[in-house]
Amino acid sequence: MRFFHYILFLTLLPLVSFAQDELETSGTCGPGLNWALEGTVIRISGSGPMNNFTTRYISDEDEDSEENVALTEKQKAKIRKQKLKERAKMKKKVGYVEDNMDHLIPWYNFNKFVTGVIVEEGVTTIGDNAFKGFKELTTVQLPSSLEMVGRESFYWCIKLDSIKLTNANIISIGAFSGCYALKSVDLGRKITTIEKSAFYQCKGLRKVNYGGSLDDWFVIDFQSENSNPIKYAGRLYIDNQLVTEVHIPDTMTIVPPYVCMGMTSLKKLYIPEGVVNIGPHCFDGCRALSIVDSRPVEPPFLERYAFLNTDIRKVYIYSNDYKDSYQTAWGKRYSYLVDDPLEQPQEQLQPQPQAQPTEEQRPKQPSEVKGNVKRIF
Repeated sequence: MRFFHYILFLTLLPLVSFAQDELETSGTCGPGLNWALEGTVIRISGSGPMNNFTTRYISDEDEDSEENVALTEKQKAKIRKQKLKERAKMKKKVGYVEDNMDHLIPWYNFNKFVTGVIVEEGVTTIGDNAFKGFKELTTVQLPSSLEMVGRESFYWCIKLDSIKLTNANIISIGAFSGCYALKSVDLGRKITTIEKSAFYQCKGLRKVNYGGSLDDWFVIDFQSENSNPIKYAGRLYIDNQLVTEVHIPDTMTIVPPYVCMGMTSLKKLYIPEGVVNIGPHCFDGCRALSIVDSRPVEPPFLERYAFLNTDIRKVYIYSNDYKDSYQTAWGKRYSYLVDDPLEQPQEQLQPQPQAQPTEEQRPKQPSEVKGNVKRIF
């Protein structure tokens, strides 16, 4: 039996090698983009947006192509039906469906051994599903020209170690979902929107570095609790400086949801007097947060789970006259004090009277030296 298997293997080996040789290792992936396989690295060059891709469906225009000609009419009908259901589901979920979702991923046949992706300057988007399920992918080099990361573009890249987005504006739904090995994320100050589940299950995250200011961070639109990478990382760095105190922007009246969720490095929070509402899960999971300095006369309304899983013990308020209203709105589990912990004046040191030296400590005069010199007092 083993001999028969060996003979069969030798018979099929040339066919397998021929099939591998027939796979395309370069081509186009957008109106102005080209791709090429270089060893175990995919290089994308050119200018403009990348196509959005799918791994499951074929378009009506491609039904008669060589790769799909072998499908029976029944199989094609089943694919079309499944495709319509998926589009309806996506439209219900996100409100729209891209018209160019029918491109098959041109490099998908290499997903089991590609370890790197290099996207050159000029590329403006990473297409939907572009590298979905590339389980051996460990490094990705993205250009400063990149503006958007498509839906599930790096979904389930379980060995991807880090990602750097210097000028991207949008990170789409599920873009890095399931990237368990992802340890660090660098976000540029131009980021405006991070959609649902963009970093879902990125449990290996340890650091999020942001290139803008803390005020800029507060205006990012985090669309769900798994949109904010801090939920898993716990630490936010502004230009590589760890954030331990947060001052909500003075111009802000409504603090958006999820903005500091899971920030375990946060210890002190300052709320300016203009704030009237703190969004759901805003500071949920900030386990080291122990001091809140709240300047509003009327306590801001706390949305659902705004301060869940925190260690808040002291809330400093403007006056004792507002203590009752804070206890009514925020509860009696906190100690409400009037002092300002973040701007305490330095204590004035009172001059202490100097102690008189003892006889042994008093310096000796030259006339006290023993010898032939006599004491003069």
